[in-house]
Amino acid sequence: NYKKPIAKQNYIIRAYMVKVFIINLKRSKDRYNTMHSRIATLLDTYPFLREVLEFEFFEAIDAKAKEHKRFEKHYNHRLCILLRGKVLSEGELACFASHYTLWQKCVQEDKPCIILEDDVCFSEHFAHGVLEIVQSNYEYVRLMALRTLKSYKPTSMPHIISTTQICSGTQGYYLTPSGARKFLAYAGKWVFPVDDYMDMFYIHKVWILVSMPYLLAEDQTSTDISDRAEIKAKGLTKITREISRFGLQIYKFLFCLTHFKKF
Repeated sequence: NYKKPIAKQNYIIRAYMVKVFIINLKRSKDRYNTMHSRIATLLDTYPFLREVLEFEFFEAIDAKAKEHKRFEKHYNHRLCILLRGKVLSEGELACFASHYTLWQKCVQEDKPCIILEDDVCFSEHFAHGVLEIVQSNYEYVRLMALRTLKSYKPTSMPHIISTTQICSGTQGYYLTPSGARKFLAYAGKWVFPVDDYMDMFYIHKVWILVSMPYLLAEDQTSTDISDRAEIKAKGLTKITREISRFGLQIYKFLFCLTHFKKF
C-alpha cells in the first residue's frame, strides 16, 4: 500500500495535463451525474490532481441507436464464428468501437491519456497511483482487473506489476500514443471482445501492466453490455473454436519464451 502522504516535490508536473476520458452513453444521465460527483469529490480531496488530470466525458457508441454500424468494415462475423463459435453481440461491438475511437484520439492528440468507463469508483490509492503511472515510461497500465491475479512479476516501479494472465474488463487504463498505435495496428478486424483483445499482448505486443493495489473498483451498477452472446458452439464451430483456443495458447507460450521482458 501507499504509506507516505503526497508532497508536491514528490511528483512531476508535466508540460501538459493528462486527459481522462470517461466513456458514457448520452442516454445514461444517472451514470453521468454519479461520475461527475465522484470526480468533484476526488479533486476536492486531492486538489493537486487539478494540475495533473483533465476530465472529459466521451459520448459512447450506442448499440441501441445502431451507432456501431459506422464501424462495419471492422466486423468479421464469419471469422468470429470460426474462432469463437459465436459472433460479437451489438453491445460488444459498440464497446469495441468506443475504445477504438479513443485509441485513435490518443494517437491524434499525441499525448498519454486515461480511459475510464462510467461505472467505476476511485479507490483510496487513485491519486498516489496515477502520479506513479504518469511518471513511468510504460505505454499501458491497467488501473484494475476483474480477475484475481495469481501470477505476476514486479517492475521497476514499486506499485506496478507485470502479468501474462487474463485480466478481463476495460474499467480503466492509462495509455500512451505508442501503445494506442499497437492496439490499432492489430485491430483491423474485430473477432474478440475488446477486453479479450487487450489481454492478447502476444498479438499486439502491448505488455500487460497493472497498478497494485488497484486504483479503481466497480460499483453495483449493471453493465450496459447486456446482450453478450450466450450461444453455445456446436458441431464444426465447436471444433474450430477449440483448435483456435489451443493455437492461441501455444502461440502465447512461445511468445513468452522468446520475448521475455524485464521492466
